[in-house]
Amino acid sequence: MPLKRKKTETEYKSVIEQYGLSPLLYPTVNESFIQELLKGNSEDWEEMKDLLGKLRVLIPKLIIKITKLGGRTALNLTIAVAKRAYKQGKKHKKILTELFYALVFLLVGYTGNSVLKNYNEHPTIKGTQMEMVGDTLQVTNTEESSVTVVSQTEKSEPIKVEEKKQDNRKATSSHTIRLLKNGETAPTFYKVLDKMAEAIFECESCVLHLYDAKNPRRKITKRDILNPRVDLTWGAGHKLTPAERKTVRPNSTLTKQQALQLFKKDLRQKEIELNNALKRDIPWINKVVISQNFFDGLFSLTFNMGIGNMAGNGSNQPCEVWKRLQRCRIDKKNGCINQNDINYVIAQVKNQNITEKGHHFRRKKESEIMSKGNNDVAQAFDYHLIAPEYRQSEG
Repeated sequence: MPLKRKKTETEYKSVIEQYGLSPLLYPTVNESFIQELLKGNSEDWEEMKDLLGKLRVLIPKLIIKITKLGGRTALNLTIAVAKRAYKQGKKHKKILTELFYALVFLLVGYTGNSVLKNYNEHPTIKGTQMEMVGDTLQVTNTEESSVTVVSQTEKSEPIKVEEKKQDNRKATSSHTIRLLKNGETAPTFYKVLDKMAEAIFECESCVLHLYDAKNPRRKITKRDILNPRVDLTWGAGHKLTPAERKTVRPNSTLTKQQALQLFKKDLRQKEIELNNALKRDIPWINKVVISQNFFDGLFSLTFNMGIGNMAGNGSNQPCEVWKRLQRCRIDKKNGCINQNDINYVIAQVKNQNITEKGHHFRRKKESEIMSKGNNDVAQAFDYHLIAPEYRQSEG
């Protein structure tokens, strides 16, 4: 085994030398000089060494894959830009990072987004998440409050990597999740706004006649109504109780308003499930007040995914949104949960439970609501803004 590992490392180093990247990935530096320059703060240098260690493996791996897939021209152009930047004296860590992003972008173009899913589960660069937006790769860095956009106009052109700093002042002026004030007690139960409940209802499929949830196309008979094995349902997923079964016939229907009222009753149980999960899993929940908007957006996502898929259960692991929420840190100085941590939670929302066309729109709106730190009515999710393909049918 050791021999095989040594051979692999040698192969990677050979690729690095072949493409002239040795000065970038194997820089000649005097470590004691670096320590003196950093005035005893070795954290930056240790982070740099850790990044170098990872990229000495990942960059040659990406290069090998890209050349095999036929992307040699774009690869050479990208490396040439990085080498030129290095000679011009630009920051070493920045060049390495941008080169890595550019190579990931190239590989996604040839192999698809599965590369990004693997990266987001185990990010190489601390605090980063990647996603394709149109024809560009966007890398969100919550540690540095920045977004890096990677693009290419033509296949024969070098890849552009542009970093944009995010302004978090607006977000921190009205905290998404604030700490309790002196003498204040934590809310015992969070409820979704009535307007938000109506907006979620508009996003759900609504059927105004009886159907079997296990076999929706089958026509309901009198025998089905009396059979508890038949999952008798109508409205926005409302399952009929034994008492309700006694009041209906196979051809019974309800109005949209009646369906909405049933939906709101069903929502109460979902609220209980989410509140219980927050108290069970989130370590700081009794020290804070969650803004109405953040709870509304989180509730909408949880309703769509199911509490088991959101917070986990015996057979499922918690989703990334929930994991990140658990890891959020308290920022005592600003009296809130660390805003960068919250931004990272919100950034994960866009990737959750995308199984239908309309889910992209819904995740976007949920993200917008959660990022609003005040208690304004959730106008971002207003019915009139819902994408046409996501609106329910009244038939």
